[in-house]
Amino acid sequence: MIKMKADNFVSEALRLEKLSTIYGWGNYFNKKSGKYYKCDCSGLIKAIFWGYPNGKKKYADGFPDHNANTIIKSDCSESSTDFRKIVKGAVVWMDGHIGIYAGNNKVVESSPIWENGVQITNISQRKWKKWGKLKNVDYSKATVSSSSSGNSKKTYFKKYTGKSNSIVDALKSIGAESSYSYREKIAKVNSILGYKGTADQNIKILDKLKKGKLIKP
Repeated sequence: MIKMKADNFVSEALRLEKLSTIYGWGNYFNKKSGKYYKCDCSGLIKAIFWGYPNGKKKYADGFPDHNANTIIKSDCSESSTDFRKIVKGAVVWMDGHIGIYAGNNKVVESSPIWENGVQITNISQRKWKKWGKLKNVDYSKATVSSSSSGNSKKTYFKKYTGKSNSIVDALKSIGAESSYSYREKIAKVNSILGYKGTADQNIKILDKLKKGKLIKP
């Protein structure tokens, strides 16, 4: 069997994530809706092995046309529920859904949730149940991440007790970064979608901060 290196597998997933996508059940970058490629969760994995969106298989042995549950059960050489030893390039799984672990607690997945397409999420955003090593991937030089956990405890910002209505001032007062790019990350991990720095979005972030329930990215 011709195998893809774990680093290359992740690089391909990250490359596809940069394309314009929308979640589409049963698709693997083989169809479009306007300017958006359509792809579901297992389709992301299949697209990498099958060479989409170019439509040319990159690997002679290919990859089976399986769904998320069958991939973790039949297409992994080993799997584990211990996320402390997850390796870069492993797949992460929960019932009916699958993603690719990109290292540094990040997952590349296709989902209608949050960005409604192929996206990068924090591994703690979902209750992943297992991770597995795909038979078609070479993990011999894959990095082991001892600090990752599919069910890791979320960390929160220090509760803000001041009176300012400015999220920038509030973050600064507790010693946190307040840049726009960082606020984008805060919004994403707290399920505040499509952050544009609007007053309504900032109020939502500030409200969580005042309650001590604002999750750190």
